[in-house]
Amino acid sequence: MIKKAFIASKFSFKVAAIPNRTDLGIKTGEKFYGLEDGGDIFGYQLDNRYVFEIDKIKTRHFFNQLLHKHIEATTPELTSKLLGKKRTENFINLFLTNKALGELLIASAGIPRDFINLFIHSYEQFKDSNAKHISVKNIRLATSGWYETDKKKQVDDNPTEKALLQAIVQEIVVNKNSSHFMIGEQYSTNPHIQSLIDFRVLHLRKKGYSHKDLAKETFNVYSIDYGCYNHLNITRTNLDNDFLANIAVHEDIRDIRRIYLNDSFMQKFQLNIGEAFYCPLCKKAVDINHPAYVKQKICNHCYEKI
Repeated sequence: MIKKAFIASKFSFKVAAIPNRTDLGIKTGEKFYGLEDGGDIFGYQLDNRYVFEIDKIKTRHFFNQLLHKHIEATTPELTSKLLGKKRTENFINLFLTNKALGELLIASAGIPRDFINLFIHSYEQFKDSNAKHISVKNIRLATSGWYETDKKKQVDDNPTEKALLQAIVQEIVVNKNSSHFMIGEQYSTNPHIQSLIDFRVLHLRKKGYSHKDLAKETFNVYSIDYGCYNHLNITRTNLDNDFLANIAVHEDIRDIRRIYLNDSFMQKFQLNIGEAFYCPLCKKAVDINHPAYVKQKICNHCYEKI
């Protein structure tokens, strides 16, 4: 994330930071010292710059250039041989069909590090086959391998986040056969959701999404690193050997307008981990991390003093 703090001069400052790990100020009593988001400083989410589900052309162009430059820097003779008289704009399609390319760009979620590693793992799956291009199956197997190599330990070391990830995968990937889902915007600051984003197993794809089928509600759209499926304690059936091959990966956010986690899902999770209790007045689960409860000890649903 890049943020700029503007002062009365010709200079501006950029701070590259991970939101969930960064504090740009401290609060003592009623006073705040530092840079206040929205007042002193303005944020830009770099992870949301290249979202294939929203802007396919820009995302494809960026990662086409990225792959071309990486290969040209290491083996320029290979680049020349592969391209011949072809234009560099189509370099990435020398390796991937459009379907597989879309799969790779969604699986890497706009993160260059994940894109390069998934490409390498996919190529390893592909090179011993008789196929002409990397396939969707190659990429889906690569996501599982990359999860185990790069992400699994961090998830395993955080049992609360792992339990939430398992519950989300069971509900969305298994029960609804989807890699994408929506969740109410009020849960965007939930520390466990934020941690899963930090671990790169959940990816924020769009903020403040609304749809006429769900009037008066706004959601954030997320995608799941479905590579985690084989490494979690998920209820499975005898048909699950080909499960990864059959997951529905959505290239258009509008396709998931009915796939969402409702309030009862999050409230059940919060109650299970001891971060919520039932309000004696409205009988709904009070989130003990909600600012209304933290600051004033009031219910975040009925807003009555508890």
